[in-house]
Amino acid sequence: MGSMVSAQSYRNPALLAKIATTIDHISNGRLYFGIGAGWKEVEYRAYGYPFPKPVQKPHIPIWVGGTGAFTLRVTAKHANACNFAWTLLPNAFKQKLEILRNHCSDLGRDYNSIRRSAAIMFTMAPTERELGRKLEDQEKKKDTPYMRYLGRQPPNLVGRPDLVAERMKEYVTPGVDHFILRFHFGDEISSMTLFMDKVKNRL
Repeated sequence: MGSMVSAQSYRNPALLAKIATTIDHISNGRLYFGIGAGWKEVEYRAYGYPFPKPVQKPHIPIWVGGTGAFTLRVTAKHANACNFAWTLLPNAFKQKLEILRNHCSDLGRDYNSIRRSAAIMFTMAPTERELGRKLEDQEKKKDTPYMRYLGRQPPNLVGRPDLVAERMKEYVTPGVDHFILRFHFGDEISSMTLFMDKVKNRL
């Protein structure tokens, strides 16, 4: 079973994945899913879609997520940036980045041309008392599906803004130059505001 989807969905990978999953359910597992580079202009014209070209030159930046040795070699060969997500501590980042550096050396790639990103999970509050309340609330909810999911990726950083800023600097030292911040469900706005007010300028 094959399917055509709108050009807009190709710009939204999550939507495209959901469409494919839905079709697979509807067809009782008969979907074959393939995706190409979108190079054949005549097909766009045939379906009445615009022929999209990226704004960024020479191409859209390629990000690779993952920390395995093979993934890091793919990063060294093809990526403009790499992202290590959620549970790695600074010493682990240092080790992984050294592997990436070695792959770059083997392939003749400039290590410094690759942006290095850390995705970090936060539990943060302006005072120790409020921080304690947040941690107690998380403990009470530990058996919910959301907290069980997070139990597989515990917070990298827990503390007041001053401590969080100092801990984030530990990631910068081995070579991290980009952060993806993640806060607990329901706590995003207040924690992000606290981060912008009390942490950002300390980095």
